[in-house]
Amino acid sequence: MLEFLKHITSKTKILILSMFLILMPGAIISYLSMKSIQEKADNQEVKYLGTVNLVRDKLEGELFQLEAKFRNSLIDSLLIQEGEAGIQRCLQKTGREFPAFKNLMLAGVNGQMITSLATMGLGNSRQLGHRNQRELTEAISSAEKAEFIERNHSEAIRLYNKAFLYSGSPGEKAMVHARIGRNHYKMHQ
Repeated sequence: MLEFLKHITSKTKILILSMFLILMPGAIISYLSMKSIQEKADNQEVKYLGTVNLVRDKLEGELFQLEAKFRNSLIDSLLIQEGEAGIQRCLQKTGREFPAFKNLMLAGVNGQMITSLATMGLGNSRQLGHRNQRELTEAISSAEKAEFIERNHSEAIRLYNKAFLYSGSPGEKAMVHARIGRNHYKMHQ
């Protein structure tokens, strides 16, 4: 099997042996370096994931505390309120005290969405005619259902545009425009 080595001169054998001895340590060092780099990358990934989990847990804890304070405050306030005007005042106060919950989204008795329209006094018939008020409420509720439940953002944009036609005050128009923009953003437009 090694008969071909008989035809090679001793100088060539020494040259091949010296090349082997020179190149082999380099190959071993390269292999160990690559192994070390891979281990460092794995360690960095583990540290990164650990940090992400810690941050997530910290945020969840803080959000839980904020939600608990909000829930307790809202329950205490709602227990003493009577009528639509009282609830609107309660929601406005809650929006001031808890800015994270300023644009509340709650489900109504009939499955419709109740949002910051309640705190803006949408039920105030002095701003809108009764027909426009009802159509605006229905359009907003349908748009929110399309956006949040069905996740159909193009349909939500169409319904928010419809709601914009029924908007009376500049605040309502700004809110509807912001929601249209939010859906365009969600569609990466």
